[in-house]
Amino acid sequence: MPQLKSWEYRWRSPPEVGGEEGFDYMIEAYNALKYAHANELRAMQYYRSVAEESTDPDVRRLAAEFANEETEHVAALDKWIALTPRPSTTWQDDPDSLPPAV
Repeated sequence: MPQLKSWEYRWRSPPEVGGEEGFDYMIEAYNALKYAHANELRAMQYYRSVAEESTDPDVRRLAAEFANEETEHVAALDKWIALTPRPSTTWQDDPDSLPPAV
């Protein structure tokens, strides 16, 4: 791998990091697992694309390894989602966000 100086690389959030929409005190297990699944799936797709597009053989190898690891995470989450009851209401239905009754 090339040795980069700190100013030669711009750091960014990893692809498996989602937005703040997953951090809600009302979120139920099923929706949390779906949120995690979407993040891991995005990471898997990102690393696959890096493995396919990079011209550096070391980067291609490492990205393929990362993609395989993310594939395992997606499969594990698929199993957990299948075993987790779906909530009867959505976590977006936050009673605290409703205006007060008049």
